[in-house]
Amino acid sequence: MFNWNMIYLPRDLREKLHQMIMEYFWKPFNEESIKPKTWKTCGEPCIVTCKKVRKGYKVDYEPYEGMGPQSGVFELHAADIAVETVDSMGFDAIEFGNVVAWIFEVITKGLLKPEEVGLKEKPEFNPYNYKVEYSKKNAELIVELARKMAYGENEILRIIGEGLRKACKILDERFSERVKKIGVKFEDLAVYPAYGEEGHITPNIYWTPGLIAPVVISGRYWTLYSGVFHDPESYAAAALERAVKELYSDDGGVCRFHRAWAEKIIEKLYEKAYNLKVNLAEHYKRTYSRILEYNVKARAYPVFWDSERTIDLLATAAKEYGNEEWTKRFEEDKKEAAKDWWTRFARKVEEFTGVRFLS
Repeated sequence: MFNWNMIYLPRDLREKLHQMIMEYFWKPFNEESIKPKTWKTCGEPCIVTCKKVRKGYKVDYEPYEGMGPQSGVFELHAADIAVETVDSMGFDAIEFGNVVAWIFEVITKGLLKPEEVGLKEKPEFNPYNYKVEYSKKNAELIVELARKMAYGENEILRIIGEGLRKACKILDERFSERVKKIGVKFEDLAVYPAYGEEGHITPNIYWTPGLIAPVVISGRYWTLYSGVFHDPESYAAAALERAVKELYSDDGGVCRFHRAWAEKIIEKLYEKAYNLKVNLAEHYKRTYSRILEYNVKARAYPVFWDSERTIDLLATAAKEYGNEEWTKRFEEDKKEAAKDWWTRFARKVEEFTGVRFLS
């Protein structure tokens, strides 16, 4: 919620905001989609019927989170308008949701003025005094930003549209006096794993280290993304195992909603259908390693986080999920603990793939 600011909020406020989501998101969704059973499949005969359609809108978690609570929109019908516009402009809803939430916060903090990104007013982005009535206003601002960015109508939005991480560095320099006065850099309000000199991708919106960890491919569920916090070696082992298993489905044309049973029998299916005996774990481990090898040659390998908010996501996860050892380490020296966790995770990736990228 509120550009990842949920990680800082006290539990009672988080519960209050959660109740708002249940009342104004979950309840109308159930009334409009679940009760009338307006469900569809992707076109294949399937029992999952995962396409939840209501009033002409297909509702998935990620777009409605990105243009919903992440961006200060807590009412389903207001989110409809924002999601539809972002989708029609051709943006990835996860990336745009993270970007627009970041824009809202940098405006709220005073790093940017509304008029500098083509807006006439500030968003309502304070979780401590937020009212559900603010949803409509924030959704309308999302619509404005999506259209202006898509059509290149604003210089700063054009810069941001070239990539959030790169834009942060440019804006740090352009607005250096504000950065100095406020005491926070543009990138310190953003969340992303970093690759090479300019590469990044904003993560799926889960409070979990696995989506910001130095894995080979981010932005997909090729990792461990449940709400847990482990030492980096254990976490990396689980994340890498999951990455390889996800390739079973991705490369085999199997919907990942069926992965629990499909992963157990897909080798037998290859043998029955094609008379092909293959060890998929070894095959896709090699594939994963070759992807990293290419990334290293392209200078797009994982590098340590350059964003304070990203480090905070890791540190607060340790406390949230009850890892006392790492919670203590983050309290003693947050940056050093984060660097150690990241580096040890990255070393396990190197060991697993046989590809070196750490300097």
